[in-house]
Amino acid sequence: MKNLPRAIFIIPLFSFFTFLFCADSIYNFENLSHTELSQKFPNTYFDKELESNGTTGLYHPIDERTGIYLGHDGKPYTGKRSAFFIENDSLWYTQSIIEGKVMQLAMNMYDSTGTFSYLSISEYSLDNDGNNVTKTYSDRQTESLVLSDIKTENDTLTAFVIYHPNGQIAQEFQIIPEHGVDGLATIYDEQGAIKEQRLYGKGEIVETIVELE
Repeated sequence: MKNLPRAIFIIPLFSFFTFLFCADSIYNFENLSHTELSQKFPNTYFDKELESNGTTGLYHPIDERTGIYLGHDGKPYTGKRSAFFIENDSLWYTQSIIEGKVMQLAMNMYDSTGTFSYLSISEYSLDNDGNNVTKTYSDRQTESLVLSDIKTENDTLTAFVIYHPNGQIAQEFQIIPEHGVDGLATIYDEQGAIKEQRLYGKGEIVETIVELE
């Protein structure tokens, strides 16, 4: 938990959004607006250009405040569209859109040399309490897809639960976007034993309860 890899978060295109999945780490997140995201990744293009009837870069893809993608006929778009890198036309990600809302995102992750590294698939839904939920499957660690369950409680706090391939909880922690990890953060082994546990306050370690061996 000390050296937290950085990732982009709270972008509908990437509500996974880039889950750099590591069993022994917890993440920091960088909050980007849609404009900032476009500036950060300028060398990409879509195979289908879509308009929207509202903001599409700030909220969970099916959040009621998130804009709806529109087709050329002005109606909510249903279908797929993909983003590619201009330099080599390699596929970055594909969105599955239903009635204007992004319901699934499949992203190819590449290493520093540009070689394909692993696949990340995110699916978006609401739970029974109306919370926004993102389920992300990654084949980074195993041949089979690994499930992580990310639940957005509200705009100011996001609770994360990540699972081992056997279904056992691997990590539990929560994020305050402005500050980072907050509250109790715990890492478990595949048998459910606590490997590491720390108490955070607005991104800073307050107390180390169990030290990672």
